Amino acid sequence: MAMLPPDLRKRLRRIAAGEELPPQPAGAVQANVDPEPTMGEADAFLDATPVLFPRSEAGDVGQALGGSEVLGSEDDPFWLIELDLREHWPESAARLDRLGALLRGPADSVPDDLALAFGPDPHSLLFLDIETGGLMGNPVFLIGGLDLPASGPRLRFWLARDMDEEIPLLERFGEEWTRFRCLVTYNGKSFDVPFILDRMRLWRLMVPDPAPAHLDLLHTARRMLRYDLPNFRLKTLERHLLGRRREGDLPSDQVPEAFYEFAECRDPAIVAPILQHNAVDLVTLAELLARFLERL
Repeated sequence: MAMLPPDLRKRLRRIAAGEELPPQPAGAVQANVDPEPTMGEADAFLDATPVLFPRSEAGDVGQALGGSEVLGSEDDPFWLIELDLREHWPESAARLDRLGALLRGPADSVPDDLALAFGPDPHSLLFLDIETGGLMGNPVFLIGGLDLPASGPRLRFWLARDMDEEIPLLERFGEEWTRFRCLVTYNGKSFDVPFILDRMRLWRLMVPDPAPAHLDLLHTARRMLRYDLPNFRLKTLERHLLGRRREGDLPSDQVPEAFYEFAECRDPAIVAPILQHNAVDLVTLAELLARFLERL
């Protein structure tokens, strides 16, 4: 059998990963989408992304990034950071406060996937995004979460400062996992959650059971916007639906190399862009849920 040309094989892999749409069926209508939203658009947030984690010259992780050391069951440490979104990004916090109020209401006319996010206690909903040292078989060194407590939207980051801290990080996160009734991710059914569980099993840690419900907004985006976007990358949805473009964001493919460099020297200026990248992904994820509900 003849081999497919390399460029065609690459395109088929992008289609399988949801990064590119296959050809549209006859009669499909292509929506006009402006790749650069303007200030006059009513359907855009258009607020600048704040720098939540500036590159600091401080050599100490705590001084530069905030947070504190947390111990696992064997007294092995990792680092935990919490940010109050009302203090650091008030425009987004106001939107997510409204989202929390909406999620406490009825979900009678909401599609089944989005209805998973509804419930009397939005605090038990966790927006989840992880950063790893590469593909399966590499460590999870950062688990980012955003939840909606009554005190206001909160970002939390479970950070391993080196490879040895992955075990207590996963152990403590697994304990937290059990109190969430629903996880919200972007491609998390294929990547984030299987990756976390694979690493827990590798280290023979207690795997949370029962698992919370899981709303993967990648599948929601494909259902609701199938012919409206050039691809389904998270940044593409952020730009087209939220009207926001990031400046100076660390590319995802550079994250593993940056982590391994940080693990060697623990320079917080190296890990700050990773935390910034993860934080904006989480806020985008929550705002996308709000936007999808607005479009119903």
